[in-house]
Amino acid sequence: MSIAVRPAFEISPAGDYSLRASADFIGAWHEAPSEGEAAGGHLHLAFLTDAGWKPVGVCLTQSADSHVHGEVYGDATAPEVQAKVARILSLDVDGSGWPEVGLRD
Repeated sequence: MSIAVRPAFEISPAGDYSLRASADFIGAWHEAPSEGEAAGGHLHLAFLTDAGWKPVGVCLTQSADSHVHGEVYGDATAPEVQAKVARILSLDVDGSGWPEVGLRD
C-alpha cells in the first residue's frame, strides 16, 4: 500500500504578515484549530482554479518564521493554487512598506 503525497507549496511574505489576522479580517472564512507547532491555527479555502475551473481546496498554516505553507486537495497543481492563494491573501505584493505608510498618516 502506498501513501499519496499531496501537492504542497510555501509562500514567503514580503513584510509582516499574520495568517490569523487574515482569517479574523474575513470572518466568513473558517479557521480550524490545529495540532502540533502550528499554534496560529490553520485556514481552509476552497475555490475554482483560473484554468479549467477545477474545484480545489487548500489547508494553510503559518510557521514561526512567517512562511505560509499550503497543502492542496483536488486536481490542481501546487503552482496554480499557490498563485491564487497569494492573490486572495494579498501575498502577491510587497507589503514591507505598509508600516511606514501608517506612521506617516
